[in-house]
Amino acid sequence: MNKSFSLYKAKMAGETVKNDSLKIWQKFKLAREEDLYSEFYAYLCRSAHGNLETLIRDHTVGDAISLGHRPDLPIVSLYRNQIIGIATTALIEALELVNFEGTQLRELKVIQEQSGAGEFA
Repeated sequence: MNKSFSLYKAKMAGETVKNDSLKIWQKFKLAREEDLYSEFYAYLCRSAHGNLETLIRDHTVGDAISLGHRPDLPIVSLYRNQIIGIATTALIEALELVNFEGTQLRELKVIQEQSGAGEFA
């Protein structure tokens, strides 16, 4: 984690880091699949990769590793919206699978949209 944090700090300081390859979002952009990246991929990558970058972002203050501090409000907001997006998408898919057509389904779709999840959460 310390080595990754050092590389992360160097990148944030604008330094050129050796072996810095094309970012995954850039690959999606080149394929003209930005929506898939911002909706489906972004929500699954945190779980799929163990996400060291998230650990660094969530457990640092300034230039120091800090466990137990309160996270920044925008980070809490991001996680909250992702959780709401995934939960509402799962409920929508389940209700549509059983051909449910009540007002709750429309309300869930509004919540899903407002969370920023899109239909691929």
